[in-house]
Amino acid sequence: MSKPVWIPEERALGIPTLEAFAGTWQTERLPEWKRSHARTVGEALDFWVLPSIGDRSLDAIARADLLAFRAWMHSHDRHPSAARINKVVGVLAALLREGTQRYGCPDPTIGLKALQIVEPDIHPFSLAQMEAILGALEPRWADYFSVRFLTGLRTGEADGLMWADVDLQGAMLSVNRAWVDGEWETPKTRAGRRDVVLAAPVVAALERQHDRTGRGSLVFCSRNGTPLNRRNVTRRTWYPVLDALGLTRRRAYQTRHTYATLMLAAGENVEFIRRQMGHSDARMLFTRYARFVPNLTRQDGTAFGALVRGIA
Repeated sequence: MSKPVWIPEERALGIPTLEAFAGTWQTERLPEWKRSHARTVGEALDFWVLPSIGDRSLDAIARADLLAFRAWMHSHDRHPSAARINKVVGVLAALLREGTQRYGCPDPTIGLKALQIVEPDIHPFSLAQMEAILGALEPRWADYFSVRFLTGLRTGEADGLMWADVDLQGAMLSVNRAWVDGEWETPKTRAGRRDVVLAAPVVAALERQHDRTGRGSLVFCSRNGTPLNRRNVTRRTWYPVLDALGLTRRRAYQTRHTYATLMLAAGENVEFIRRQMGHSDARMLFTRYARFVPNLTRQDGTAFGALVRGIA
């Protein structure tokens, strides 16, 4: 007499549709996902994936279907970027890999390559532009953006900064959390949890800010003590100051890119910059920012020329 074999309930019921399995997959993975990632997955599935191919069973989705789905996204009225398409297809691919493995179906994602992504949107400000922006802002916002310009903190990191993480005497702050889309999150990588050395202007800005919010927990907050709403800051403060100065509108995240280019232009050690910014790999600094440094320093090889001038 053969031993009884346990068959998972879902397999006993047959191969499910993509939409049916998506619900199971999301529920199973939710404990290991950050809330922002879970929201990103949900949006990708609900808006793009499931309305298009959610009614197909897992074993009925072929590689050609994935290519057709990607082409459909590319021609959509919303005109999603290549990066956005890759993210959505990445969610679909992860869902299919788990489903096809669980139900013994062919994996249609094998060999599927991501779309080539155009270089990241990096438009740092010059030193003069940064000084003009800070000079045009009202004091509390000037101090907020001074910290962002001169530490390279991401938006959520600045908005989630607490006084318990700031050492004014030691000129140091610690990045331990971020306020992202109305929720608290921890750094995504080990390098993201870091100590940031503060330049003198940053210490001065934080000392002034301490007079405003030092009795509370958050360094930067609304007038009633709640975390900043980044969209409100962009719409009511950031864009208006750029418009007033005749500067091209760009995301406030460009303050981080500005910090990187100014640090490189100043000749700071690349490994130090990597640690300050929370990058896992210093190579990103070269690939993203090196092309901006000559324009900032106005060297363009003349420093090396001066060094070897005496060689016959």
